Amino acid sequence: LSKVAVFSPHHHAQDIGDCRAFMPCATASHPPTAGKRQLDGTTRFQLVTLAFSALFVQAAIGLIVPVLPVYASSLGLTATGVGLIVSLPSMAKLLLNLPVGHFVDSWGRKGPMVIGALVDGFGSLLTAS
Repeated sequence: LSKVAVFSPHHHAQDIGDCRAFMPCATASHPPTAGKRQLDGTTRFQLVTLAFSALFVQAAIGLIVPVLPVYASSLGLTATGVGLIVSLPSMAKLLLNLPVGHFVDSWGRKGPMVIGALVDGFGSLLTAS
């Protein structure tokens, strides 16, 4: 049986007992890794894709917000209406993140992502009409 090794700031291993529940064990010959982590190609691609999609969403919001009051007043909306238009997506995210996260954990990622894309597309079509 291997033992759990705890490393002090000076990298001296201190034995603290059996480590079967803590696999893989850090030992004096194999200290825990620290510092920069290397990303594989797939993870890097996914991270870049997510970052750029967030960039485009935020850029779109940044383009709409300056003209929103003028457009809203042409529709007869008050400042409260403009505030609701701006704040409701964040409120929906706040209220739905935990329940949808539980649903995703139960059913997997693919189905909820497809449903979300369909709902988003339907909402975009309704907004455009």
